[in-house]
Amino acid sequence: MMLEARILENVDAIFGLHVLSRFPIGIVPNKSGPILARSGFFEAVISGKRGHAAIPQHTINPILAAANIIVVTVAKFQGGGAFAFNVIPDSVTIGGTFRAFSKESLMQLKQRIEEVQLLKTANLHALYFS
Repeated sequence: MMLEARILENVDAIFGLHVLSRFPIGIVPNKSGPILARSGFFEAVISGKRGHAAIPQHTINPILAAANIIVVTVAKFQGGGAFAFNVIPDSVTIGGTFRAFSKESLMQLKQRIEEVQLLKTANLHALYFS
């Protein structure tokens, strides 16, 4: 929208600041080259088979499956219901962010996260259903 509105037409440079608590107030650190990485996010739903925790052999535990998929920092790990602490859920959702200094590296990392998720899910599917 800003480009379409031609707001940036006579702009030679843009500077961004990030609050860093390790520097005293009034100090603005700088260096040449990239300082902050690009970021992406991911979210994956891992499906299983719900059942009672007393008979786990009749379930496919998506929590265990999700724990085997994790290859980067996961900030979201959500599964189960709010009222039942003895039920293995039918699915869990994991999610988080990843960072890289170049667009190419960010795309490679994204692709690798997708590959690992698919491979691990396929392996776990084969393990449970073979």
